[in-house]
Amino acid sequence: MSATITIPADLEQRIAGVAAAQGKNLQQVAIEALEMIFDPEELEDARTLRALEGARRGAGRPAKEVLEEIRLLLGISVDAKRPAQ
Repeated sequence: MSATITIPADLEQRIAGVAAAQGKNLQQVAIEALEMIFDPEELEDARTLRALEGARRGAGRPAKEVLEEIRLLLGISVDAKRPAQ
């Protein structure tokens, strides 16, 4: 697959500067940057960090509430005995 994109001139200059410093061409640096951004492990790490940051800000739902919802969906009674640990 091949794609052509247009990027703003200031971004092109920044990429070209990085490329020159690394002894590479602009396309090589742009491809490496995109590969790093869209690497599955990097994406998962970014999602995890965003979730943690959100939790620190109080975003999301409390675990107790989510677990209660799961309990209700699965039809587990509150009186169900817990497995031995």
